[in-house]
Order: sequence, then structure tokens, then C-alpha cells
Amino acid sequence: MVNERQITGVELWRSLADELKLPLVQIARSAELAELSQPANQLRTIETTAANALRLIDGYLLVTSLGKQGQLDLAPVSVTATLYDVAQDLYELSQLYDTSIDIRVHGSTGQAMAHGAGLKAALNSLAYTFLTGGPKGRSQTLTLVAQQTKEGITAGVLSDVAHVTAEDLQQARQLYGRADQPAGGFTQNSGVGLYLADHLFAAMESPLKVLKFGRKTGLAAVMMPSHQLALL
Repeated sequence: MVNERQITGVELWRSLADELKLPLVQIARSAELAELSQPANQLRTIETTAANALRLIDGYLLVTSLGKQGQLDLAPVSVTATLYDVAQDLYELSQLYDTSIDIRVHGSTGQAMAHGAGLKAALNSLAYTFLTGGPKGRSQTLTLVAQQTKEGITAGVLSDVAHVTAEDLQQARQLYGRADQPAGGFTQNSGVGLYLADHLFAAMESPLKVLKFGRKTGLAAVMMPSHQLALL
């Protein structure tokens, strides 16, 4: 399970609503400025911020659709293709936060048993956690990573700025709903992206865990590889 205690939709919605306050304020302010100067740049900011807010809401709606069983239907999904889709989704937002998006695929990952929309939403949410919660005034690089190991296919997000430990992740889960920045050990926001990803990966039977690669740390999940033959 994601947490030792039951997490309710009300708590998740409260966290999501808190996280959406700033984007909605930015949308309103940018709309005002668009009428005064540089409308193209301001309108791009509005579009980017709104699109990201909608992705968070979509992730929340997917979580709330899990029902009593709390599981998503699994099918073969291309992890590599999903990483590229997520990188494209986050490109404009990353420019607003002085963040570079990198993709690293180690070996032939093939297809994993996952939920297509769930995997994309989970990775988007993870990246959002690091992207918007990094130290202010400091650039960073986020790496969307996939690799084949003896355990399965690992997919996740690494940061060259954040320092994530297993203790941080455990504490964040324990403090959920009880602190404004429960994941303060590695992200300076409400952690809503973390909890959406945590729920979604758990619903795909792939619990979230800490991932280390060189000097970078982050979060990832291990999925079982699909043995289904690809039709050519």
C-alpha cells in the first residue's frame, strides 16, 4: 500500500487545491500583463501554466477513479515512448523554471506491464514535484530515466539538485495531510505531485522507491516486463 494509514480523496483534493493556487494566480496575472506588453510571451506563460494545472487535475481524477480495489488495468506499454511524451509535455514549463529535461534509456527496455495513461500521469507528476520545488534561483537538470534490470523495467525521474533518501520518502508519506511541505527534504512545495505518482504507481503494482544514479537522486518504480510478442 502507499501509506500505512488510509488516504482519503478529501485529503488529496485539499493538497491538490493548495498546489493549484499559485498557477491560477499566475494565469490571472499573466492575462492582465498580456494586454499591456509582449502579449506573445505572456500568452505562452498562460497556456503553459494552465496545461500543467490540467495535467495535475487529470492525475487526480485518475486516482479517484480507482474504486475499492485501487488497481489500474495493466497492458504492455512502451516506457521509452512514454518518457518522450512526458518530456514534450514538460518542455514549456521547464523553461519557466530554468530547468533542462534530459532522457536516458539504458539498454533495451521494451514494453512494461503498466497503465498507459497512469504511467504518463505518474511520471509527469514526479517531474513536476522536482521541477517546481527546486531551490529558487538555481538551475537544475531533470533526467527521465528508464533501464532494464533483473528486477524489471525501472522508470522514474532524477534531479541533479535534489537529494532524495529513503528516509525522506518515508517521512513524506507519514506527514501527508499533516504538514504544508511534507516532502521538504527534497521539494519545497506541497508534494501533491509526489502523492499522485505514489498512488498511481501503487495502483499499477509498482511501488515508488528512491533511485540513485551517479550524483543524481530521484524517485522511480519497477514494472514487470511484457513478454507479449510485438506484431510487425
